[in-house]
Amino acid sequence: MSVMVARWDDDESLLEDLREALRDMALPPPKVVAAAKSLYTWRTVDAELATLIYDSDLDETLLARVRSGTPVGRILVYEGPGLSIEVDVTGDCLIGQVLPPQSLGIEAEVPAGAGCRAEADDLGRFLIKPVPASLMRLRCRTAGGASFTTPWARF
Repeated sequence: MSVMVARWDDDESLLEDLREALRDMALPPPKVVAAAKSLYTWRTVDAELATLIYDSDLDETLLARVRSGTPVGRILVYEGPGLSIEVDVTGDCLIGQVLPPQSLGIEAEVPAGAGCRAEADDLGRFLIKPVPASLMRLRCRTAGGASFTTPWARF
């Protein structure tokens, strides 16, 4: 087996040899390209993911009220980059408010992909009814382009 040694005296001859070597390379399968593109969207996930800062199910004061017979809905507060969402889950509906107050679209996503959409009014209030029995997360994007996504939870 002989190995051909090339001498590149200039950049053009090097580039031409590289072009020829790569010309026979196969393109990656479409599934690989799609997977790579979807992974690229994860590069900013930490900046967009909201943090649960309050859950009334974990509040000892409210737990005492529940034991005493006073009905209490579940309250969740999420905080993200420049936004927070307060959510009150009562029965089969989720009543929420975006802070600071602003109108924006909110998507209630479920793992199966068939979620619903709600609109927050000028005061940031929105309603999702009925609340899915499965896991759900809330995703919203402000007019300024800030994105906010809550972690998956069972509301």
